Amino acid sequence: LLLGAGLGHAQARRRDTVTLRDGEILANVTVMKEDFREVGVDTTGDGAADRNISQTDVVRVDYGDAPLDFRTAMAQFRLNRQHDKALKQFTRAASAADVRSWLKDYTAYYSAECVRRQAGSDAGALADAVKRYQDILRDNGNGPFRDGVLFGLGRTLMDQGKLNDARKQFERLERSGLKVEFKLGARLGLAEILIRENQPDKAVKQYDAALALSKTGGPDLYRQAVVGKANVLIELNRFDEAATFLKGVLKTNRSAKLFAEAYVVLGDCYYKRAGTLKDKKKVRSAYKEALFNFLRVEVLYPQDPTSLAKSLFFAGKCFQKLEQSERAREKFGQLKS
Repeated sequence: LLLGAGLGHAQARRRDTVTLRDGEILANVTVMKEDFREVGVDTTGDGAADRNISQTDVVRVDYGDAPLDFRTAMAQFRLNRQHDKALKQFTRAASAADVRSWLKDYTAYYSAECVRRQAGSDAGALADAVKRYQDILRDNGNGPFRDGVLFGLGRTLMDQGKLNDARKQFERLERSGLKVEFKLGARLGLAEILIRENQPDKAVKQYDAALALSKTGGPDLYRQAVVGKANVLIELNRFDEAATFLKGVLKTNRSAKLFAEAYVVLGDCYYKRAGTLKDKKKVRSAYKEALFNFLRVEVLYPQDPTSLAKSLFFAGKCFQKLEQSERAREKFGQLKS
Protein backbone atom coordinates (compact mmCIF):
# COMPACT_ATOMS: atom_id res chain seq x y z
CA LEU A 1 0.00 0.00 0.00
CA LEU A 2 2.79 2.41 0.89
CA LEU A 3 4.60 1.59 -2.36
CA GLY A 4 1.42 2.17 -4.36
CA ALA A 5 0.77 5.48 -2.64
CA GLY A 6 4.33 6.61 -3.34
CA LEU A 7 4.08 5.72 -7.02
CA GLY A 8 0.73 7.45 -7.29
CA HIS A 9 2.18 10.63 -5.78
CA ALA A 10 5.12 10.55 -8.18
CA GLN A 11 2.86 10.03 -11.17
CA ALA A 12 0.65 12.92 -10.09
CA ARG A 13 3.68 15.22 -10.03
CA ARG A 14 4.93 14.23 -13.48
CA ARG A 15 2.68 16.47 -15.54
CA ASP A 16 4.85 19.06 -17.31
CA THR A 17 6.22 19.14 -20.87
CA VAL A 18 9.49 20.65 -22.05
CA THR A 19 10.02 21.16 -25.80
CA LEU A 20 13.64 21.39 -26.98
CA ARG A 21 15.12 23.06 -30.05
CA ASP A 22 16.39 19.77 -31.46
CA GLY A 23 12.82 18.47 -31.61
CA GLU A 24 12.96 16.35 -28.45
CA ILE A 25 9.87 16.59 -26.25
CA LEU A 26 10.12 15.71 -22.58
CA ALA A 27 6.56 14.76 -21.64
CA ASN A 28 5.17 13.73 -18.24
CA VAL A 29 8.06 15.27 -16.33
CA THR A 30 8.13 17.64 -13.37
CA VAL A 31 9.93 20.96 -13.72
CA MET A 32 11.64 21.48 -10.38
CA LYS A 33 13.18 24.88 -11.15
CA GLU A 34 13.40 27.37 -14.00
CA ASP A 35 15.53 30.48 -14.27
CA PHE A 36 17.07 32.39 -17.17
CA ARG A 37 20.01 29.97 -17.30
CA GLU A 38 18.44 26.52 -17.15
CA VAL A 39 15.45 24.29 -16.51
CA GLY A 40 15.79 21.56 -13.91
CA VAL A 41 13.63 18.53 -14.69
CA ASP A 42 12.64 15.44 -12.72
CA THR A 43 12.21 12.69 -15.32
CA THR A 44 11.92 9.73 -12.94
CA GLY A 45 9.32 10.97 -10.48
CA ASP A 46 11.55 10.78 -7.40
CA GLY A 47 11.09 14.46 -6.55
CA ALA A 48 14.63 15.56 -7.54
CA ALA A 49 15.92 17.22 -10.71
CA ASP A 50 17.97 14.65 -12.60
CA ARG A 51 18.39 16.67 -15.80
CA ASN A 52 19.38 20.32 -16.11
CA ILE A 53 18.78 21.84 -19.54
CA SER A 54 20.25 25.13 -20.73
CA GLN A 55 17.65 27.70 -21.69
CA THR A 56 19.45 28.02 -25.03
CA ASP A 57 18.17 24.53 -25.83
CA VAL A 58 14.59 25.12 -24.65
CA VAL A 59 11.77 26.23 -26.95
CA ARG A 60 9.10 26.33 -24.27
CA VAL A 61 7.87 24.85 -21.02
CA ASP A 62 4.23 23.84 -20.56
CA TYR A 63 3.18 23.38 -16.95
CA GLY A 64 0.53 20.79 -16.24
CA ASP A 65 -1.08 22.81 -13.46
CA ALA A 66 -1.63 25.88 -15.64
CA PRO A 67 -5.11 27.28 -14.87
CA LEU A 68 -7.64 27.66 -17.66
CA ASP A 69 -7.36 31.46 -17.57
CA PHE A 70 -3.63 31.18 -18.27
CA ARG A 71 -4.08 28.72 -21.15
CA THR A 72 -6.70 30.99 -22.69
CA ALA A 73 -4.45 34.03 -22.26
CA MET A 74 -1.53 32.28 -23.97
CA ALA A 75 -3.72 31.29 -26.91
CA GLN A 76 -4.83 34.91 -27.31
CA PHE A 77 -1.28 36.23 -26.89
CA ARG A 78 0.07 33.95 -29.61
CA LEU A 79 -2.47 35.33 -32.07
CA ASN A 80 -0.45 38.57 -31.74
CA ARG A 81 -3.52 40.77 -32.05
CA GLN A 82 -5.62 40.20 -28.93
CA HIS A 83 -3.29 41.62 -26.30
CA ASP A 84 -6.03 43.52 -24.46
CA LYS A 85 -8.04 40.31 -23.97
CA ALA A 86 -4.92 38.33 -23.08
CA LEU A 87 -3.94 40.91 -20.44
CA LYS A 88 -7.28 40.50 -18.67
CA GLN A 89 -6.90 36.71 -18.70
CA PHE A 90 -3.32 36.88 -17.38
CA THR A 91 -4.48 39.19 -14.58
CA ARG A 92 -7.17 36.70 -13.56
CA ALA A 93 -4.78 33.76 -13.88
CA ALA A 94 -2.27 35.39 -11.53
CA SER A 95 -4.62 34.91 -8.56
CA ALA A 96 -5.33 31.22 -9.24
CA ALA A 97 -5.02 28.90 -6.25
CA ASP A 98 -3.09 25.61 -6.00
CA VAL A 99 -0.58 26.51 -8.72
CA ARG A 100 3.20 26.34 -8.30
CA SER A 101 5.35 29.44 -8.11
CA TRP A 102 6.13 29.48 -11.86
CA LEU A 103 2.78 31.20 -12.46
CA LYS A 104 3.92 34.50 -10.93
CA ASP A 105 6.92 34.79 -13.28
CA TYR A 106 4.90 33.85 -16.34
CA THR A 107 1.91 36.09 -15.76
CA ALA A 108 4.12 39.07 -14.85
CA TYR A 109 6.23 38.76 -18.01
CA TYR A 110 3.41 38.14 -20.46
CA SER A 111 1.30 40.90 -18.91
CA ALA A 112 4.19 43.34 -19.46
CA GLU A 113 4.53 42.10 -23.05
CA CYS A 114 0.81 42.65 -23.65
CA VAL A 115 1.03 46.24 -22.41
CA ARG A 116 4.14 46.98 -24.52
CA ARG A 117 2.75 45.48 -27.72
CA GLN A 118 -0.50 47.41 -27.56
CA ALA A 119 1.00 50.65 -26.22
CA GLY A 120 1.83 52.29 -29.54
CA SER A 121 2.62 55.93 -28.74
CA ASP A 122 0.42 56.03 -25.61
CA ALA A 123 2.69 57.62 -22.99
CA GLY A 124 0.72 56.16 -20.09
CA ALA A 125 0.83 52.61 -21.48
CA LEU A 126 4.55 52.89 -22.17
CA ALA A 127 5.19 54.03 -18.60
CA ASP A 128 3.07 51.13 -17.33
CA ALA A 129 5.10 48.64 -19.39
CA VAL A 130 8.40 50.09 -18.09
CA LYS A 131 7.20 49.76 -14.49
CA ARG A 132 6.10 46.17 -15.06
CA TYR A 133 9.48 45.19 -16.51
CA GLN A 134 11.35 46.97 -13.72
CA ASP A 135 9.18 45.23 -11.10
CA ILE A 136 10.06 41.85 -12.62
CA LEU A 137 13.79 42.59 -12.47
CA ARG A 138 13.43 43.81 -8.88
CA ASP A 139 11.40 40.82 -7.68
CA ASN A 140 13.27 38.08 -9.55
CA GLY A 141 16.24 39.40 -11.52
CA ASN A 142 17.28 35.90 -12.59
CA GLY A 143 13.80 34.67 -13.51
CA PRO A 144 13.11 32.56 -16.59
CA PHE A 145 12.29 35.58 -18.75
CA ARG A 146 15.21 37.82 -17.79
CA ASP A 147 16.49 38.13 -21.37
CA GLY A 148 13.01 38.90 -22.66
CA VAL A 149 12.47 41.45 -19.90
CA LEU A 150 15.70 43.30 -20.77
CA PHE A 151 14.74 43.34 -24.43
CA GLY A 152 11.18 44.51 -23.75
CA LEU A 153 12.41 47.19 -21.36
CA GLY A 154 14.94 48.41 -23.92
CA ARG A 155 12.32 48.60 -26.67
CA THR A 156 9.86 50.44 -24.42
CA LEU A 157 12.44 52.95 -23.24
CA MET A 158 13.39 53.57 -26.87
CA ASP A 159 9.72 54.17 -27.72
CA GLN A 160 9.70 56.72 -24.92
CA GLY A 161 12.67 58.45 -26.53
CA LYS A 162 14.98 57.56 -23.62
CA LEU A 163 17.80 56.38 -25.85
CA ASN A 164 20.58 56.28 -23.25
CA ASP A 165 18.47 54.23 -20.86
CA ALA A 166 17.47 51.90 -23.68
CA ARG A 167 21.12 51.51 -24.72
CA LYS A 168 22.04 50.33 -21.19
CA GLN A 169 19.44 47.55 -21.36
CA PHE A 170 20.49 46.41 -24.83
CA GLU A 171 24.18 46.47 -23.93
CA ARG A 172 23.51 44.43 -20.78
CA LEU A 173 21.49 41.95 -22.80
CA GLU A 174 24.12 41.73 -25.54
CA ARG A 175 26.83 41.05 -22.91
CA SER A 176 25.04 38.57 -20.67
CA GLY A 177 22.05 37.23 -22.59
CA LEU A 178 21.83 33.49 -23.28
CA LYS A 179 19.16 33.18 -25.95
CA VAL A 180 20.47 34.12 -29.39
CA GLU A 181 17.20 35.69 -30.50
CA PHE A 182 17.34 38.24 -27.68
CA LYS A 183 21.05 38.97 -28.17
CA LEU A 184 20.28 39.56 -31.83
CA GLY A 185 17.32 41.75 -30.88
CA ALA A 186 19.68 43.77 -28.67
CA ARG A 187 22.01 44.35 -31.63
CA LEU A 188 19.10 45.52 -33.76
CA GLY A 189 17.99 47.83 -30.96
CA LEU A 190 21.48 49.34 -30.68
CA ALA A 191 21.54 49.87 -34.45
CA GLU A 192 18.20 51.67 -34.31
CA ILE A 193 19.44 53.92 -31.52
CA LEU A 194 22.49 54.85 -33.61
CA ILE A 195 20.26 55.69 -36.56
CA ARG A 196 18.16 57.96 -34.35
CA GLU A 197 21.36 59.59 -33.13
CA ASN A 198 22.42 60.19 -36.75
CA GLN A 199 25.35 57.76 -36.62
CA PRO A 200 24.58 55.57 -39.66
CA ASP A 201 28.15 54.29 -40.15
CA LYS A 202 28.14 52.84 -36.63
CA ALA A 203 24.65 51.45 -37.25
CA VAL A 204 25.96 49.47 -40.24
CA LYS A 205 28.54 47.82 -37.97
CA GLN A 206 25.79 46.82 -35.53
CA TYR A 207 23.76 45.32 -38.36
CA ASP A 208 26.83 43.38 -39.50
CA ALA A 209 27.25 42.03 -35.96
CA ALA A 210 23.56 41.11 -35.93
CA LEU A 211 23.85 39.31 -39.26
CA ALA A 212 26.73 37.26 -37.85
CA LEU A 213 24.30 35.96 -35.19
CA SER A 214 21.20 35.82 -37.33
CA LYS A 215 21.50 32.30 -38.75
CA THR A 216 20.58 30.90 -35.33
CA GLY A 217 18.34 33.78 -34.31
CA GLY A 218 15.34 33.01 -36.50
CA PRO A 219 14.07 34.19 -39.91
CA ASP A 220 12.21 37.28 -38.68
CA LEU A 221 15.23 38.77 -36.96
CA TYR A 222 17.45 37.91 -39.92
CA ARG A 223 15.00 39.72 -42.21
CA GLN A 224 15.02 42.78 -39.94
CA ALA A 225 18.83 42.82 -39.97
CA VAL A 226 18.97 42.55 -43.77
CA VAL A 227 16.40 45.28 -44.36
CA GLY A 228 17.92 47.51 -41.68
CA LYS A 229 21.43 47.33 -43.09
CA ALA A 230 20.26 47.88 -46.68
CA ASN A 231 18.19 50.92 -45.71
CA VAL A 232 21.14 52.51 -43.89
CA LEU A 233 23.43 51.92 -46.87
CA ILE A 234 20.85 53.58 -49.12
CA GLU A 235 20.57 56.57 -46.80
CA LEU A 236 24.36 56.86 -46.97
CA ASN A 237 24.09 56.90 -50.80
CA ARG A 238 26.12 53.69 -50.93
CA PHE A 239 23.80 52.38 -53.62
CA ASP A 240 26.12 49.87 -55.29
CA GLU A 241 27.01 48.32 -51.94
CA ALA A 242 23.36 48.08 -50.95
CA ALA A 243 22.36 46.48 -54.27
CA THR A 244 25.21 43.94 -54.14
CA PHE A 245 24.34 43.05 -50.54
CA LEU A 246 20.64 42.55 -51.28
CA LYS A 247 21.27 40.50 -54.42
CA GLY A 248 23.56 38.23 -52.42
CA VAL A 249 20.87 37.73 -49.80
CA LEU A 250 18.24 36.98 -52.44
CA LYS A 251 20.44 34.25 -53.95
CA THR A 252 20.82 32.38 -50.67
CA ASN A 253 17.34 32.52 -49.09
CA ARG A 254 13.88 31.09 -49.72
CA SER A 255 11.62 33.15 -47.43
CA ALA A 256 8.73 34.78 -49.34
CA LYS A 257 8.42 37.57 -46.75
CA LEU A 258 12.14 38.29 -46.97
CA PHE A 259 11.94 38.29 -50.77
CA ALA A 260 9.04 40.75 -50.71
CA GLU A 261 10.77 43.20 -48.38
CA ALA A 262 14.19 42.81 -50.02
CA TYR A 263 12.84 43.51 -53.52
CA VAL A 264 11.01 46.59 -52.23
CA VAL A 265 14.24 47.87 -50.67
CA LEU A 266 16.17 47.00 -53.83
CA GLY A 267 13.64 48.97 -55.85
CA ASP A 268 13.99 51.81 -53.39
CA CYS A 269 17.76 51.67 -53.85
CA TYR A 270 17.55 52.19 -57.63
CA TYR A 271 14.76 54.79 -57.27
CA LYS A 272 16.82 56.95 -54.92
CA ARG A 273 19.95 56.40 -56.96
CA ALA A 274 18.13 57.78 -60.02
CA GLY A 275 17.54 61.00 -58.12
CA THR A 276 21.29 61.51 -57.70
CA LEU A 277 22.21 61.00 -61.38
CA LYS A 278 22.52 63.67 -64.08
CA ASP A 279 22.91 61.65 -67.27
CA LYS A 280 19.38 61.19 -68.67
CA LYS A 281 20.03 57.69 -70.00
CA LYS A 282 21.40 56.54 -66.65
CA VAL A 283 18.47 58.14 -64.84
CA ARG A 284 15.98 56.36 -67.06
CA SER A 285 17.85 53.06 -66.68
CA ALA A 286 17.81 53.37 -62.88
CA TYR A 287 14.05 54.04 -62.84
CA LYS A 288 13.49 51.01 -65.08
CA GLU A 289 15.54 48.85 -62.72
CA ALA A 290 13.58 50.16 -59.75
CA LEU A 291 10.29 49.49 -61.57
CA PHE A 292 11.35 45.94 -62.37
CA ASN A 293 11.91 45.17 -58.67
CA PHE A 294 8.65 46.80 -57.54
CA LEU A 295 6.68 44.87 -60.16
CA ARG A 296 8.40 41.65 -59.09
CA VAL A 297 6.84 42.07 -55.64
CA GLU A 298 3.37 42.64 -57.12
CA VAL A 299 3.57 39.58 -59.37
CA LEU A 300 5.50 37.07 -57.26
CA TYR A 301 5.15 38.07 -53.59
CA PRO A 302 1.82 39.88 -53.09
CA GLN A 303 1.05 38.13 -49.77
CA ASP A 304 2.58 40.83 -47.56
CA PRO A 305 0.18 43.83 -47.61
CA THR A 306 2.77 46.42 -46.53
CA SER A 307 5.33 45.40 -49.15
CA LEU A 308 2.62 45.17 -51.81
CA ALA A 309 1.28 48.64 -51.02
CA LYS A 310 4.73 50.22 -51.19
CA SER A 311 5.58 48.40 -54.42
CA LEU A 312 2.36 49.58 -56.09
CA PHE A 313 2.93 53.16 -54.99
CA PHE A 314 6.51 53.33 -56.20
CA ALA A 315 5.75 51.41 -59.38
CA GLY A 316 3.31 54.24 -60.11
CA LYS A 317 5.99 56.81 -59.30
CA CYS A 318 8.44 55.04 -61.63
CA PHE A 319 5.91 55.07 -64.47
CA GLN A 320 5.47 58.80 -63.88
CA LYS A 321 9.22 59.33 -64.09
CA LEU A 322 9.26 57.26 -67.31
CA GLU A 323 6.43 59.41 -68.69
CA GLN A 324 3.93 56.56 -68.84
CA SER A 325 1.04 58.33 -67.13
CA GLU A 326 -1.63 55.77 -68.03
CA ARG A 327 0.35 52.95 -66.42
CA ALA A 328 0.99 55.18 -63.39
CA ARG A 329 -2.77 55.78 -62.95
CA GLU A 330 -3.31 52.03 -63.22
CA LYS A 331 -0.93 51.34 -60.32
CA PHE A 332 -2.36 54.11 -58.14
CA GLY A 333 -5.83 52.75 -58.89
CA GLN A 334 -4.76 49.27 -57.77
CA LEU A 335 -3.33 50.71 -54.57
CA LYS A 336 -6.48 52.71 -53.86
CA SER A 337 -8.72 49.69 -54.34
